[in-house]
Amino acid sequence: MLKGIPASPGYAVANVFLLGNDELTIREDMVPAELVDAEWERFTDAMNRTKDDLRQTKDDVANRLGEEESAIFEAHLMILDDPLLAEEIGGEIRNGKKNAVWAAHEVFTRHAALFASLDDEYMKERAADFRDIGQRVVKQLLGIHSSPLDAIDSPVILAAHDLTPSETARLDT
Repeated sequence: MLKGIPASPGYAVANVFLLGNDELTIREDMVPAELVDAEWERFTDAMNRTKDDLRQTKDDVANRLGEEESAIFEAHLMILDDPLLAEEIGGEIRNGKKNAVWAAHEVFTRHAALFASLDDEYMKERAADFRDIGQRVVKQLLGIHSSPLDAIDSPVILAAHDLTPSETARLDT
């Protein structure tokens, strides 16, 4: 028996689709000095593609569910536009000579842990936003453009430990 928080009222009968944590294996690799600029360029390209994807998601959610429901993606875009965040990731790449995937993952994970450690409940919830955004950027860097949710082709009961705003936006209600 599974227990959880229902996303909608009523009863449903269908197969269960268990959405696991999409854990990616991130390797910390050193980048030769002559390739640091190229690694930074990979990162900025991934950030730009992530922003484009978030804008599209925001527009889709606004059209399907309304502007208020799409506001979280505007907040995600503001986080991605933060020059201090890019500077911190750039420091890992340029000064630490780390690969872009590891640098992005490390910095977003660090920020998520910081928010999760705060006493304020609202601020704690922002940790999930950093994990979601970080995962989007890392997937762009790795060339991963699909989600386990894409495999759903019939009505199911979705079971997950947690859903990110990006995953929730993909659902066909």
